[in-house]
Amino acid sequence: MESTLILAKLHPPLVSSELIERPALIQLLNLNPKRNFTLVSAPAGYGKTTLISSWLVKQETTYAWVSLDDFDNDPTVFLRYIVTAIQQIFPEACSDLAQVLQAPDLPSTDLLTAIVINELSQLPEPMLLVLDDYHAIHNKQILHLIERLLNQPQNRVHLVIISRIDPLLPLPRLRLQQGLVEIRRQELRLSDQEAEAFLQTTSARHLDSDTIIGLNHHVDGWVAGLLLAVLSRQKLDLTLDSLGKAQDFIINYLFTEVLIQQPPEVQEFLLQTAFVDRFCADLCRDLVQFSVKGASVLSVIAHLQQANLFIIPLDDGAYWYRYNHLFQQMLQQKAATR
Repeated sequence: MESTLILAKLHPPLVSSELIERPALIQLLNLNPKRNFTLVSAPAGYGKTTLISSWLVKQETTYAWVSLDDFDNDPTVFLRYIVTAIQQIFPEACSDLAQVLQAPDLPSTDLLTAIVINELSQLPEPMLLVLDDYHAIHNKQILHLIERLLNQPQNRVHLVIISRIDPLLPLPRLRLQQGLVEIRRQELRLSDQEAEAFLQTTSARHLDSDTIIGLNHHVDGWVAGLLLAVLSRQKLDLTLDSLGKAQDFIINYLFTEVLIQQPPEVQEFLLQTAFVDRFCADLCRDLVQFSVKGASVLSVIAHLQQANLFIIPLDDGAYWYRYNHLFQQMLQQKAATR
């Protein structure tokens, strides 16, 4: 029996009137308009979806949007969302693919991929296709299909992937071949000026510049950190001292949205390295004793990098790292109480 699609997933979130203007990032997104891939990859709460939503408002190019979740790891469901999103713009498009998706069984991965590529190449005009929360997708057939799609030089679809982790794609090759535009945590971090604009629109009380700069440095430019601080202290003066009282909200967010989503060996690594100011692989070999068989320090650090887990490189060679200050405080609190 064919499942019912949730049509709300085919619409980007509304752009808030309290949106932070980010002209430098919009300019970056507009670079090389003939490319077919844009990647926005950063941890939770850095404003990835908001940035793309605000960019689309100013776009003349037609776009379709799909918000993904764990239930979309079935290729049929995944492609039905894609087809439905495109048909809302071009009703006659992808008719052959839609018919294939009604069959009890899908064709082989290679044949299905060829059908998808052919259908998208015949769209009436170029378009943007945004896949939000792409980190939810782990089905190998879907991942293969997306990689093959991006390998097509004359693709009429500009794919925009929004993800908390780097997708399993050949990013180095895509950078060289197609002028891939990437926006990551370091670009999404709020400058002091952006933080001031943000807090002046979301806080009921005036904040002086020194307080805002101190808060922004404390949260490493993390949008969600500033927002949670404001929401939890909206009836009191928001100062560096009062932020300490608001950190329970922030720590709970980081715990539920980041830490407990990780594999056991990654959680162990994070908790066992929570009390050092900086770390590298050599230091961690002395610090960490894994309770999960088969884990290695290098493999976990590679995962931390790929998963954007609030770690900040301290040198060009990516040898030394530190944790985001609030993320480290959450780790220390959880490590001390277990």
